[in-house]
Amino acid sequence: MKWAITIANVKDFQRPPELLSVPQQSAVALTGLIWMKYSLDITPKNYNLMAVNAAMAVTGLYQLYRRYEYDREMKKIMEQSEGGGGGGGGEQT
Repeated sequence: MKWAITIANVKDFQRPPELLSVPQQSAVALTGLIWMKYSLDITPKNYNLMAVNAAMAVTGLYQLYRRYEYDREMKKIMEQSEGGGGGGGGEQT
């Protein structure tokens, strides 16, 4: 089941970043991180569980990074468009 979530996340790498859900990707990343630690704390250590959760964490974090970069770029564009872009001053002689 967790591999399916990871595969779906990899497939979403081609999805536009503005459509990514921050709460969903946060849940995927945190679930992966928490269960990855747990898989190494139990006896015997479960490396298969660690691998699938590491993949979940990495794909979730990558998706969050994509969304962060998109939001940052949009903020920069909005600031530039609000700034006017003229720069010539308003005085006429």
